[in-house]
Amino acid sequence: MTTAPKGRQVLYVWDCAGIDIPQWHRWKQSAGIYFLSRAKDLFKFTFYGEIDFDREDPINRGVIADQLVTNASSQVTFRYIKYRCPNTGLEYAFVTNHMKIRPGVLAWLYKRRWDIEKTYDTFKNKMNECKAWARSANAKTMQTQLLCLAHNLMLLMESELKSKQQIINHKEIRRAEQRGHQAEESAKRQSRQISPLYLNPFRRSQLSVKFIRWLRHHLDMNSTMRHAAESLRMVYATF
Repeated sequence: MTTAPKGRQVLYVWDCAGIDIPQWHRWKQSAGIYFLSRAKDLFKFTFYGEIDFDREDPINRGVIADQLVTNASSQVTFRYIKYRCPNTGLEYAFVTNHMKIRPGVLAWLYKRRWDIEKTYDTFKNKMNECKAWARSANAKTMQTQLLCLAHNLMLLMESELKSKQQIINHKEIRRAEQRGHQAEESAKRQSRQISPLYLNPFRRSQLSVKFIRWLRHHLDMNSTMRHAAESLRMVYATF
C-alpha cells in the first residue's frame, strides 16, 4: 500500500474478504487512502445515525439508506450503504470510510469492479490460464503482465477489425442489447428507474470465445491477415 499523491485521494474497491477496518482507518489518516467493499454478512454494527443524501438525484437511484455505523472490534466510524440495484432489484450492502462521495456513485463503482472481475474469467476459462508458470514472485508478475498485454492486444485488434474492415460480431451485440432491454423492462415493471451512470447498459465486459478461438487457430496456422480477417467475417455471419 502506497501513499496517495499530494492533493489526491485514492479509493480501493475491495473484495469483502479483505476488510480490516482499523487498518483502513490508519491508511486514511496517514496516506489519504480509502476503501469501499461489500459488507460481510457476519458483521455486527452499532448504528450512529443517518447521513443525508439527495433522494431526488438520479445518480442515487436505488439507494435505500446511508448510515454511520461502527463495529465492536474496531470502534471506528464508517458508512454503511443499503442499495437496491435499479437493473435487477437485488439488494446489496456496502461499507466505506469515504464520507463525501455520493452513495449512488459508490454502488456504481463496485459494479465496475465486478465488470473488471469478469475479465479474469476470460483469462481462466477462455485463455486457459489456470496455473502459474513458475513459483517465484518475479515469474508470477511476468505472467500477469503478459496476460494483460495479450488481452489488451486482442481488444485493440478487435477494435481495428471493426473500425477499418467493418468485421463486427452483430449476433453478440444483439444478445447484449437484448439483455439490456430485458433489464430495462424488468425495472419498469417493478417501478424502478435505471441510474444515468449506466451510460452503456449493453457494454460487453468480456471478449467472445469465437474471437479468441479464431485468433488462436490462425496464429497456429500462420495465416495472412487478409485470409484470417475474411475467416472471422464468415465465423461471425455463420455461428
